[in-house]
Amino acid sequence: MNQRSQVLLPSPILFRVNHWMALALAVVAPWMPLRASLESYSGFKGEIYSQNRVAAPGSQDLDQHGILLFAVPSDSFFPFLILATPEGASALPLALMNVEISGDWYGEAQFDTTTDRDQFFPDGPYNLQALGFDGIVEASFNLVPSSLPPIPAVVNYSELQSLDPAQAFTLRWNSFTGATDNDRIRVQIEGDNEIVFATPAPGASGALPGTATEVVIPAGTLQGIDFISVTVSFFKVGSQQAGSQANSTTLTGSYRSTLVEVDFEGPCCEEPGDGPVIAFVSPSFGTMNVAPDTIVRFTFSKPMAPIVDIVWAQNGVVLDDSLFDYSWSQDGRVLNATYTPGFLGGQLVTWSIQEGMEDTEGFAVEGDFIAGFFTTGSGSTGPDDCDDDIFEMDGHFSVNRMKSFFQIDADSLVTDGDFGSSFSTQFRPPDGFETTSAVVTAPDGTALTLQSLFGSVYFHYESFNTSEEVEEVYPAGTYSARIEHTAGSAIQLSAALSANFPPAPRLVNYAEAQSIQADADFTLRWNSFTGANASSYLTLEIFDSEGEPYFSAPDFCEEIELDPTATSIVIPAGTLPDNANLQLVLIFTSIEVTQNHAGSDINLLLANSTFTETTIRTGSGQPSSDLKFTEFRIGANGRFQATITGAPGINVVFEASTDLTTWAPLITVPVPGTGSLNVEDPRQPEPNTHQIYRVRRL
Repeated sequence: MNQRSQVLLPSPILFRVNHWMALALAVVAPWMPLRASLESYSGFKGEIYSQNRVAAPGSQDLDQHGILLFAVPSDSFFPFLILATPEGASALPLALMNVEISGDWYGEAQFDTTTDRDQFFPDGPYNLQALGFDGIVEASFNLVPSSLPPIPAVVNYSELQSLDPAQAFTLRWNSFTGATDNDRIRVQIEGDNEIVFATPAPGASGALPGTATEVVIPAGTLQGIDFISVTVSFFKVGSQQAGSQANSTTLTGSYRSTLVEVDFEGPCCEEPGDGPVIAFVSPSFGTMNVAPDTIVRFTFSKPMAPIVDIVWAQNGVVLDDSLFDYSWSQDGRVLNATYTPGFLGGQLVTWSIQEGMEDTEGFAVEGDFIAGFFTTGSGSTGPDDCDDDIFEMDGHFSVNRMKSFFQIDADSLVTDGDFGSSFSTQFRPPDGFETTSAVVTAPDGTALTLQSLFGSVYFHYESFNTSEEVEEVYPAGTYSARIEHTAGSAIQLSAALSANFPPAPRLVNYAEAQSIQADADFTLRWNSFTGANASSYLTLEIFDSEGEPYFSAPDFCEEIELDPTATSIVIPAGTLPDNANLQLVLIFTSIEVTQNHAGSDINLLLANSTFTETTIRTGSGQPSSDLKFTEFRIGANGRFQATITGAPGINVVFEASTDLTTWAPLITVPVPGTGSLNVEDPRQPEPNTHQIYRVRRL
């Protein structure tokens, strides 16, 4: 399966630098040693203790019961988020954080009791999802705790309280009695709410063995920090075996951690704060298309005082706290927050817990996740919902094959190198419907388990270099959907998807659209959607290079209609910015099948779509040359090759870099009259390296 996921695009996926029209992408070439995207990943359950005296901590110093997860990406994989989710109907994701100084990822959740912890994070199978710029990497492991290791104790506790931060310091702890060759130790130091020192995670190269009893904190590491917390963790590895990814390792077992807090400004220490943490928040971190009238729900690990201190903002504008209605659960652990005017649609909503949020013992909220965000959709959950996307409606299971193109002139379409042709399937459960799994089976018998990353929407998505690959990997034929839920037997739906794709959209007044007068009405015209009927959809969107939308049709919220048989639409004067280069997208979608499950009122939609992107301009906006990587590949000789499209006659230089700072020119060439040229890195491939490529106009 020759998918785009074989091309690594670290940051961002494919970007334009408008000032001098550059495109860049990084490629992990096949001459590199084959490695897993995750070298190792591990899960442990255990206990967290505090040490506030010279004597070693004992059972009376037990503070919390926790779950601790680690992931170690390979050198060739750059995730921006890693989630671990236990299997089951009440599964909650645990987001891992990147430890920048080591490159490892870790996530920890703490609870008052083992019962509370295991309710949210039970023993058993877990799914790990690492979201990278080239796609989603998935792994699985079975978390089975082992016997608990000894309680760690800092043996030079007194020295730690009076160390000179400008000098190197050797931290020492007690012996890990009974440690085997597989057991590990990890030390982490936090200062000013960030990790300033950490030894490698269990499973990572260089991780401290269970026999270690000390580590050196380099000179200056703690300088300029008034208050630090030192955590020493013993990991008893009960299972170490090959992971679900090739060449990866997974470890599970139990752990005990001891926390020591140090205040360099004065005598240390009063009892540690042991403050509450946020165990769960809904909408969860990064959720998209949230209803503007949603209730935001925070679940804390401990009973809270009836005081709310949260700063809210909407697209960066701080909201009036008096307009929020707050209510607490009877046990003081759950806070419901309602913004009474309702959030605006299409906004980035952020929240940040402040120092005034305390538990009933007066301790402030702690932990790494004291702030979050979500984005709102255009509609609400009430009767005035104006959501106009058929694929966003609740109670739908959709399967969609899409071919993607880019229009480079009045007549020519090429493969779209930005968006890529794709196969996607999505399930949006009806309100109150508790889904445990959603699976779609392709005509060849391939079963795809849909994932739910940020809420209730389940999805699977794959992109391809060419439109032909979409049809090859996911051909026409019968697609079946199976939905497991908590209220009864599984729901099964199936229907046949034909091989018929809509025609490729194309602007027929492309030349006129390169010099639109923004202060006057302008009529966009395109080819006919042959075969369109009542089950077809035609959508149009115009946006700038940052993704800011200026015009969409249809848009029921703005009362803009667009019949699938239409071949033109008027863009009103003043809608588009003047002197601008804008992107236009046209999509023809044919929904061929709608099968309804009477008992649940869930619909199965099967569709074929064709997508075309192009550039339009207003006023004196000058052609930016439309330089694009429309295809990229590794040749038989192991060298990177690409197809570039741009305005005929312009001179371009094809360059490479390893650090995004120094660029080496490889080829300087004019774009031929066809608007397309093929380029190749002329250098001999080097093992264990990556390259970043760009093309720019001279």
